[in-house]
Amino acid sequence: MLVMFGWRRDRRWPYGIVLLLAVLLAACAGPEQRRAADAEALRARAEAFWAARAAGDVIKAYEYEKVKATGRVTLAAYARKGGLVYKRAEVRGVDVGEGDVGKVRVYLEYLLPGMGQHVIRGEIQDRWERIDGRWYHAPCSVLDRKRCG
Repeated sequence: MLVMFGWRRDRRWPYGIVLLLAVLLAACAGPEQRRAADAEALRARAEAFWAARAAGDVIKAYEYEKVKATGRVTLAAYARKGGLVYKRAEVRGVDVGEGDVGKVRVYLEYLLPGMGQHVIRGEIQDRWERIDGRWYHAPCSVLDRKRCG
């Protein structure tokens, strides 16, 4: 029986037990490693999106939007949307829960159009969704509050 587990009199550790422990450790680390990889992928996409927004690059920012991935809004309509003028954006944390929704904590400095040069500073919780394995910026509008909770 000892030979079956790889035990030999000239060895201290049976090979079979070492292999079994390695498999068990890999199985335990699997979900946590996937979660870490998901968080890193979300962080990278969120940083790229917010860098584009802070640079005023509407075309690049559009590539990270859920409305582009789903085809609900054209680039022209997205560009016309206007809104805040971002001066600085910094991703400060990511949270990938179960499923395909993630939250990104972002520090922003921005100007309100027509309100002068007073910079507003603060943090937001930014919503992202995974679609076909990629993370997309998916903020909730007033009409989406039921879906977004």
